[in-house]
Amino acid sequence: MTGRLIVTAATGTESLLVHELRSLGLDCRAGRAGTVELDGNRLDGARAAVHSRVAVRVLEEVGVFVLDGDGKRALYEGTRAIDWTEHATARTTIAVKVKSASQNEGPFASSIFAAQVIKDAIVDRIRDASGGERPSVDRRDPDVLVIAHIGRGRAELFLDLAGGPLHRRGYRVAPTAAPLKESLAAAVVLAARYDGTRSFLDPMTGSGTLAIEAARIARRIAPRAGRLGMERWASFDDGARVALERIRGEARAAELPRVPAPLVAIDSDPAALEAARANAARARVDRDIVFQRGDARAVDVGGAGTLIAVNPPYGDRLAARDLDSLYEDFARCVRARAGVSLVALSGNPRFERAIGPRPRWSREVRNGPIRCRLLYWDL
Repeated sequence: MTGRLIVTAATGTESLLVHELRSLGLDCRAGRAGTVELDGNRLDGARAAVHSRVAVRVLEEVGVFVLDGDGKRALYEGTRAIDWTEHATARTTIAVKVKSASQNEGPFASSIFAAQVIKDAIVDRIRDASGGERPSVDRRDPDVLVIAHIGRGRAELFLDLAGGPLHRRGYRVAPTAAPLKESLAAAVVLAARYDGTRSFLDPMTGSGTLAIEAARIARRIAPRAGRLGMERWASFDDGARVALERIRGEARAAELPRVPAPLVAIDSDPAALEAARANAARARVDRDIVFQRGDARAVDVGGAGTLIAVNPPYGDRLAARDLDSLYEDFARCVRARAGVSLVALSGNPRFERAIGPRPRWSREVRNGPIRCRLLYWDL
């Protein structure tokens, strides 16, 4: 039996995730901040994991219980009461990650301590069921990854269907400073309703993530074509394997051989361009993106209909004067060409002011711990 399914994403991108999941034929609704609740079975969760560009994790709930009295004992006993043998054996490797609410006090102020208690309870339950054999812990690549949310006097335990964060697409072989997570980059591009039929420009490309995600959207390349963690669960049978392979086959069949419209990625740093090219090659879209060395302060933004996508510097590595100069010069380039659109993930309000006109829409988005604004202009 499949438990409640939760799909997580960057806070502020929930509506994009809902739209994306519904376009896959899945029934869902927005939940708490950074989450969407998915109504369906485990294979619906697998479909989300294979196809969703915005999702960070797809989680299946296996237990919810109150933490009262002796919190440590309640966490241990509540975890041990779950039938872990449905998912793991003594030959299975496991890992536990805990997300503790900021207001937690006492033993649960430490996520490391809570993870140890949960791990001990799982190991003891499986050991008792297997005649004394114990599963091993593998924090790097476990067969079963348990995600726990602890807060407000209760614990929620989930299995991670993918076995790790979905934003790790596997193509980032050459990162640059402060790279944008792939799932958030996809959210930026999708928020502008980009589908590959219009020209695309990233004039501050860095490691190339925005352009790479745009190219993969344009070519309909599924973000997660590789193995999912659930394939190593004890409960994953031949029927599920056939169904999952069908989902993957449908994804491969939907791919386009090339992008319908040009994509250009520009950066002034040769090392960044080299990294971006390497990442694009790993992502199978290096032939779809034209990489150019250039300066965003004097960029040709292209013809009418072009979508410009940027994640401009927030100011943590540039002096205020240099940052303002960059923003203002870039804004002049953008405003000089009528008919283009601009979508930006900005962590500095001075960028929005530099562009000039009020954005057509904006929303607050979390880029890790940083509060940003996702902004869109038709210029």
